[in-house]
Amino acid sequence: MPLLNRAQARDFIRREIGITPPIDTGTGNAGDAPANRPDPTNAILNQCIWTSIEQVNRRIGFAETTSIQYPVAAQTTLGPTSIPLQNILSASSNLINDVRRAAWNGGVGDVQVLEAWTSDDMDKSGYQYDNMGPAVPQRFWVRAYTLFLSPAPASAGTLNLYAGMGVLPPISDSDYIQQLPESYQDIVWRGAAVKWLETCTQDSEAQARLQAIAPLFYQQGLDELMTWKMGVNKPQTFSFGYRSYRRGPGLRSNKS
Repeated sequence: MPLLNRAQARDFIRREIGITPPIDTGTGNAGDAPANRPDPTNAILNQCIWTSIEQVNRRIGFAETTSIQYPVAAQTTLGPTSIPLQNILSASSNLINDVRRAAWNGGVGDVQVLEAWTSDDMDKSGYQYDNMGPAVPQRFWVRAYTLFLSPAPASAGTLNLYAGMGVLPPISDSDYIQQLPESYQDIVWRGAAVKWLETCTQDSEAQARLQAIAPLFYQQGLDELMTWKMGVNKPQTFSFGYRSYRRGPGLRSNKS
Protein backbone atom coordinates (compact mmCIF):
# COMPACT_ATOMS: atom_id res chain seq x y z
CA MET A 1 0.00 0.00 0.00
CA PRO A 2 1.20 3.61 -0.51
CA LEU A 3 3.00 5.49 2.23
CA LEU A 4 0.45 7.33 4.38
CA ASN A 5 0.83 10.37 6.58
CA ARG A 6 -1.19 10.63 9.78
CA ALA A 7 -4.19 12.30 8.12
CA GLN A 8 -4.34 9.63 5.40
CA ALA A 9 -3.88 6.94 8.05
CA ARG A 10 -7.05 8.13 9.79
CA ASP A 11 -8.94 7.60 6.52
CA PHE A 12 -7.54 4.06 6.37
CA ILE A 13 -8.59 3.43 9.98
CA ARG A 14 -12.10 4.74 9.39
CA ARG A 15 -12.53 2.40 6.43
CA GLU A 16 -11.37 -0.50 8.60
CA ILE A 17 -14.01 0.27 11.24
CA GLY A 18 -16.79 0.75 8.68
CA ILE A 19 -16.90 4.53 8.32
CA THR A 20 -16.59 6.22 4.93
CA PRO A 21 -14.15 9.13 5.21
CA PRO A 22 -15.13 12.43 3.54
CA ILE A 23 -12.17 12.20 1.16
CA ASP A 24 -13.85 9.19 -0.48
CA THR A 25 -17.04 11.12 -1.27
CA GLY A 26 -15.38 14.40 -2.21
CA THR A 27 -16.89 16.19 0.77
CA GLY A 28 -13.72 16.82 2.74
CA ASN A 29 -9.97 16.58 2.96
CA ALA A 30 -7.70 13.75 3.99
CA GLY A 31 -8.13 12.91 7.66
CA ASP A 32 -11.39 14.81 8.15
CA ALA A 33 -14.09 13.28 10.32
CA PRO A 34 -17.48 12.86 8.57
CA ALA A 35 -20.17 15.19 9.84
CA ASN A 36 -22.65 12.32 10.21
CA ARG A 37 -20.13 10.13 12.10
CA PRO A 38 -17.93 12.43 14.17
CA ASP A 39 -17.12 9.67 16.65
CA PRO A 40 -14.33 8.60 16.83
CA THR A 41 -12.87 12.07 16.63
CA ASN A 42 -9.53 12.81 15.03
CA ALA A 43 -7.98 13.22 18.47
CA ILE A 44 -9.19 9.78 19.52
CA LEU A 45 -7.87 8.13 16.34
CA ASN A 46 -4.52 9.88 16.82
CA GLN A 47 -4.40 8.37 20.31
CA CYS A 48 -5.29 4.96 18.88
CA ILE A 49 -2.35 5.29 16.48
CA TRP A 50 -0.09 6.10 19.43
CA THR A 51 -1.43 3.10 21.39
CA SER A 52 -0.95 0.77 18.43
CA ILE A 53 2.67 1.91 18.05
CA GLU A 54 3.27 1.42 21.78
CA GLN A 55 2.08 -2.17 21.47
CA VAL A 56 4.27 -2.77 18.43
CA ASN A 57 7.30 -1.45 20.33
CA ARG A 58 6.55 -3.66 23.34
CA ARG A 59 5.73 -6.85 21.49
CA ILE A 60 8.51 -6.61 18.92
CA GLY A 61 11.10 -5.39 21.42
CA PHE A 62 11.67 -1.94 19.95
CA ALA A 63 12.69 1.05 22.04
CA GLU A 64 13.60 4.59 21.13
CA THR A 65 17.11 6.05 21.22
CA THR A 66 19.12 8.85 19.66
CA SER A 67 22.80 7.91 19.70
CA ILE A 68 25.10 5.42 21.36
CA GLN A 69 28.75 5.94 22.23
CA TYR A 70 30.68 2.69 22.37
CA PRO A 71 34.38 2.54 23.39
CA VAL A 72 36.52 0.29 21.21
CA ALA A 73 39.97 -0.88 22.26
CA ALA A 74 43.01 -0.86 20.00
CA GLN A 75 43.32 -4.04 17.91
CA THR A 76 46.43 -5.95 16.87
CA THR A 77 45.11 -8.70 14.57
CA LEU A 78 44.17 -8.73 10.91
CA GLY A 79 40.56 -8.34 9.84
CA PRO A 80 37.61 -6.26 11.01
CA THR A 81 36.53 -5.63 14.59
CA SER A 82 33.13 -7.06 15.49
CA ILE A 83 30.73 -5.37 17.91
CA PRO A 84 27.56 -7.25 18.93
CA LEU A 85 24.46 -5.06 18.76
CA GLN A 86 22.60 -6.98 21.45
CA ASN A 87 22.81 -5.45 24.92
CA ILE A 88 25.01 -2.63 23.67
CA LEU A 89 25.25 -0.02 26.42
CA SER A 90 22.23 2.31 26.33
CA ALA A 91 20.45 -0.04 23.98
CA SER A 92 19.86 -2.28 27.00
CA SER A 93 18.18 -5.58 26.16
CA ASN A 94 16.56 -4.28 22.99
CA LEU A 95 17.70 -5.16 19.53
CA ILE A 96 18.73 -2.39 17.17
CA ASN A 97 16.53 -2.57 14.12
CA ASP A 98 18.25 0.04 12.03
CA VAL A 99 21.80 1.44 12.01
CA ARG A 100 21.39 4.84 10.42
CA ARG A 101 24.85 6.34 10.81
CA ALA A 102 28.19 5.47 12.37
CA ALA A 103 31.19 7.68 13.05
CA TRP A 104 34.64 7.10 14.53
CA ASN A 105 36.17 9.36 17.15
CA GLY A 106 39.84 8.57 17.64
CA GLY A 107 40.31 11.42 20.12
CA VAL A 108 42.52 13.34 17.71
CA GLY A 109 41.08 15.71 15.14
CA ASP A 110 37.58 15.59 13.70
CA VAL A 111 35.08 12.78 14.10
CA GLN A 112 35.08 10.70 10.91
CA VAL A 113 31.82 9.46 9.41
CA LEU A 114 32.15 5.82 8.33
CA GLU A 115 31.04 4.50 4.95
CA ALA A 116 28.09 2.11 5.15
CA TRP A 117 28.61 -1.12 3.18
CA THR A 118 27.35 -4.68 3.15
CA SER A 119 29.61 -7.70 3.22
CA ASP A 120 28.13 -8.80 -0.12
CA ASP A 121 29.04 -5.46 -1.74
CA MET A 122 32.59 -5.74 -0.46
CA ASP A 123 32.90 -9.30 -1.72
CA LYS A 124 31.72 -8.18 -5.15
CA SER A 125 34.23 -5.33 -5.22
CA GLY A 126 37.09 -7.54 -4.02
CA TYR A 127 37.62 -5.60 -0.80
CA GLN A 128 40.09 -7.73 1.19
CA TYR A 129 38.92 -6.83 4.68
CA ASP A 130 40.08 -10.13 6.18
CA ASN A 131 43.71 -9.29 5.35
CA MET A 132 43.76 -5.65 6.43
CA GLY A 133 45.85 -4.65 9.41
CA PRO A 134 44.70 -2.19 12.06
CA ALA A 135 44.46 1.45 11.02
CA VAL A 136 41.84 4.20 11.22
CA PRO A 137 38.37 2.67 10.60
CA GLN A 138 36.83 3.69 7.28
CA ARG A 139 33.82 1.41 6.75
CA PHE A 140 31.17 -0.45 8.68
CA TRP A 141 28.57 -3.06 7.90
CA VAL A 142 25.99 -5.02 9.85
CA ARG A 143 25.55 -8.76 9.67
CA ALA A 144 23.59 -11.05 11.99
CA TYR A 145 23.12 -8.36 14.68
CA THR A 146 26.86 -7.63 14.67
CA LEU A 147 28.51 -4.42 13.49
CA PHE A 148 31.92 -4.75 11.84
CA LEU A 149 34.55 -2.00 11.58
CA SER A 150 37.19 -2.09 8.87
CA PRO A 151 40.03 -1.58 9.20
CA ALA A 152 40.11 -2.47 12.87
CA PRO A 153 41.26 0.51 14.96
CA ALA A 154 44.99 0.68 15.61
CA SER A 155 44.34 3.05 18.51
CA ALA A 156 41.50 3.08 21.00
CA GLY A 157 38.57 5.31 20.21
CA THR A 158 34.81 5.71 20.41
CA LEU A 159 32.21 4.50 17.94
CA ASN A 160 29.33 6.97 17.67
CA LEU A 161 26.37 4.91 16.57
CA TYR A 162 23.07 6.43 15.51
CA ALA A 163 20.50 3.66 15.56
CA GLY A 164 16.80 3.18 15.21
CA MET A 165 15.36 1.14 18.03
CA GLY A 166 11.70 1.96 17.93
CA VAL A 167 8.75 3.06 15.86
CA LEU A 168 8.03 6.73 16.53
CA PRO A 169 4.45 7.96 16.13
CA PRO A 170 3.78 10.75 13.63
CA ILE A 171 3.61 14.08 15.42
CA SER A 172 1.48 15.96 12.88
CA ASP A 173 -0.99 15.21 10.11
CA SER A 174 1.75 15.63 7.50
CA ASP A 175 4.21 13.37 9.35
CA TYR A 176 5.01 9.77 8.41
CA ILE A 177 6.35 6.71 10.18
CA GLN A 178 9.98 6.61 9.16
CA GLN A 179 11.21 3.56 11.06
CA LEU A 180 9.25 0.87 9.20
CA PRO A 181 9.28 -0.13 5.54
CA GLU A 182 6.27 1.14 3.62
CA SER A 183 4.87 -2.36 3.10
CA TYR A 184 4.59 -2.95 6.87
CA GLN A 185 2.96 0.29 7.95
CA ASP A 186 -0.61 -0.89 7.39
CA ILE A 187 -0.04 -3.19 10.40
CA VAL A 188 0.21 -0.13 12.64
CA TRP A 189 -2.87 1.52 11.11
CA ARG A 190 -4.88 -1.69 11.40
CA GLY A 191 -3.74 -1.97 15.00
CA ALA A 192 -5.18 1.50 15.64
CA ALA A 193 -8.52 0.33 14.22
CA VAL A 194 -8.39 -2.68 16.54
CA LYS A 195 -7.72 -0.41 19.52
CA TRP A 196 -10.82 1.64 18.75
CA LEU A 197 -13.05 -1.37 18.13
CA GLU A 198 -11.96 -2.89 21.44
CA THR A 199 -13.66 0.02 23.19
CA CYS A 200 -16.99 -0.58 21.45
CA THR A 201 -18.06 -3.45 23.68
CA GLN A 202 -21.82 -2.80 23.28
CA ASP A 203 -21.78 -2.47 19.49
CA SER A 204 -22.41 -5.82 17.81
CA GLU A 205 -21.31 -4.59 14.37
CA ALA A 206 -18.08 -3.23 15.80
CA GLN A 207 -17.43 -6.49 17.63
CA ALA A 208 -17.96 -8.44 14.41
CA ARG A 209 -15.41 -6.24 12.66
CA LEU A 210 -13.04 -6.69 15.60
CA GLN A 211 -13.24 -10.47 15.29
CA ALA A 212 -12.39 -10.17 11.60
CA ILE A 213 -9.40 -7.83 11.77
CA ALA A 214 -7.91 -8.43 15.22
CA PRO A 215 -6.02 -11.58 14.05
CA LEU A 216 -4.56 -9.54 11.18
CA PHE A 217 -2.89 -7.36 13.81
CA TYR A 218 -2.25 -9.51 16.88
CA GLN A 219 -1.16 -12.67 15.07
CA GLN A 220 -0.29 -12.10 11.43
CA GLY A 221 0.82 -8.47 11.61
CA LEU A 222 2.99 -8.64 14.70
CA ASP A 223 4.50 -11.93 13.51
CA GLU A 224 5.43 -10.28 10.19
CA LEU A 225 7.07 -7.38 12.03
CA MET A 226 9.04 -9.77 14.22
CA THR A 227 10.23 -11.66 11.15
CA TRP A 228 11.27 -8.39 9.53
CA LYS A 229 13.15 -7.27 12.63
CA MET A 230 14.98 -10.58 12.92
CA GLY A 231 16.08 -10.39 9.30
CA VAL A 232 16.74 -6.70 8.79
CA ASN A 233 20.39 -6.93 9.85
CA LYS A 234 21.13 -10.25 8.21
CA PRO A 235 23.10 -10.40 4.98
CA GLN A 236 21.60 -10.91 1.59
CA THR A 237 22.11 -14.44 0.33
CA PHE A 238 22.69 -15.56 -3.20
CA SER A 239 21.03 -18.52 -4.85
CA PHE A 240 23.03 -20.18 -7.57
CA GLY A 241 21.35 -21.79 -10.53
CA TYR A 242 22.10 -25.38 -11.38
CA ARG A 243 21.37 -27.91 -14.04
CA SER A 244 19.93 -31.30 -13.26
CA TYR A 245 20.40 -34.09 -15.72
CA ARG A 246 18.58 -36.71 -13.67
CA ARG A 247 15.73 -38.43 -15.43
CA GLY A 248 13.17 -40.91 -14.32
CA PRO A 249 9.57 -41.27 -13.13
CA GLY A 250 8.46 -38.10 -11.44
CA LEU A 251 11.72 -36.32 -12.18
CA ARG A 252 11.80 -33.27 -14.46
CA SER A 253 14.89 -32.28 -16.35
CA ASN A 254 15.66 -28.58 -16.04
CA LYS A 255 18.52 -28.74 -18.48
CA SER A 256 18.55 -25.57 -20.57
